[in-house]
Amino acid sequence: MDFEHFSLARDFSYLAALFLGAGFGCILNRFRIRASSRFRNLTITAGFFFFSGAVVALTAAVIFSNWLILKETALYIPLGILTAVLILAFRFPRVAGFPIFIISGVLAVVVSFSSSSFPAMDNSNRVLLTRDGNGVIYIRPHIQRGNSVSAPEANSDIAVSFQASGEDTIMEFRARCLAFTRYFPLVGEVNRGVIAEILGNDRLIYTDPRPGWKIFSGLYPQPDTGDRLPEFLKLFISFWEIRENVAVREIQPGMGMTVLFDGHTLTFR
Repeated sequence: MDFEHFSLARDFSYLAALFLGAGFGCILNRFRIRASSRFRNLTITAGFFFFSGAVVALTAAVIFSNWLILKETALYIPLGILTAVLILAFRFPRVAGFPIFIISGVLAVVVSFSSSSFPAMDNSNRVLLTRDGNGVIYIRPHIQRGNSVSAPEANSDIAVSFQASGEDTIMEFRARCLAFTRYFPLVGEVNRGVIAEILGNDRLIYTDPRPGWKIFSGLYPQPDTGDRLPEFLKLFISFWEIRENVAVREIQPGMGMTVLFDGHTLTFR
């Protein structure tokens, strides 16, 4: 079911599950055999504090979705699992809490690495092609400074040159893309990708320097082998490749051509 602000409502739902699990975990600590009266009072207070946070987060999810988030039954299973995991983590911090903390950290690193290696497929994720009077084509990737991304500059030193063999030479652009399922918190429902490779004269002339797509390259579907992604991973993430061609004659000498994502295709402007 699609509705406005789904991502916000989904993330607030996960936050509500986190608070709910933490609250129940604290309340269960009340029944420890050797717990002191002061410890029991503190755990009950903490539990109700987390319950208050759960109510606020759930209210925000309902407001942003106009109650429609409650009809997303596919969310109930991961939310229930997350609540149970937090209950165990707070009830048994040494036995369950520490391993859960380590696993969560590893998962956060993997997701963050994937997100940084595969920027969102928007107008900032581009390559600039320019051609001089001698027919040499220069390939300039986008420039990223900190958290800001700017368009490639024609006089940038970051460039790869390519001498075409003729006007009929075809340049092939290969983009590697991924997307987490829409039910994945924070990063779900965002198509991400990079223009990973450019071929000319049937040889590789440009490769995106980010290592992420290379690490996941074995999971992309290939025309001769089909889908390589294990079935269980398809529940969380999807990989696909985009291939588009442009003839050298379309790149006029002294002018530039920008390559950018347009939905699930590449466009040349």
